[in-house]
Amino acid sequence: MSRVLIIEDEPDLQQVLEYSFRQEGHEVAAAGRGADGLRLAKEHKPDLILLDLMLPDMDGFDVCKKIRQDKSTQHIPIIMLTARSSNMDQVVGLELGADDYVTKPFDFTVLHSRIKNLF
Repeated sequence: MSRVLIIEDEPDLQQVLEYSFRQEGHEVAAAGRGADGLRLAKEHKPDLILLDLMLPDMDGFDVCKKIRQDKSTQHIPIIMLTARSSNMDQVVGLELGADDYVTKPFDFTVLHSRIKNLF
């Protein structure tokens, strides 16, 4: 895996994730809004998308749905990375096409293990 797209509106977490993936040698793109994330997904063709659910302009569920509906992005693995931890949110996320669902706060070691399992 070489390209990661982070769609996260919390600047501190976005920076920490970017740093972590760059330290491992990955190319990273980041967006703080869903619409920007959709655009970057089409432009950069990432190998993985980390997607927050609570974004300022659109719900992460909608972003996931649009990624899955677009032939140019539907194959990209998506890990939802969110504070929303209810069983219903997890079920909805997975049914919309997310490959995994990780709740905040999370451990980076566990996140990286989940990513490795996807590939």
